[in-house]
Amino acid sequence: MRSGRRILTETRGLSPVFPGFPPEMILRFATALEVSTDDLLQPAGPKPARKTSRRVLRRLDSIESLPPGQQSVLLKTIDTFLENADLKSARR
Repeated sequence: MRSGRRILTETRGLSPVFPGFPPEMILRFATALEVSTDDLLQPAGPKPARKTSRRVLRRLDSIESLPPGQQSVLLKTIDTFLENADLKSARR
């Protein structure tokens, strides 16, 4: 037994994923978005979140216990280090 969705797809040329959109329109969407039709019709979903290491969390706790002035200096130092690392990786 065929489903109603499959019958509509076969008889009217409609997409089962985007009902009401003909396949040509889906191709146009994919081309305009510069993605494959597979990516458009079956998105991968959100990337799994990375777990923060306990070591990093302990250090963050230690930073939060510092006086505000020392926190500011330390965070500026970390930001500068990260910016330099980003610049180096961008040059490669």
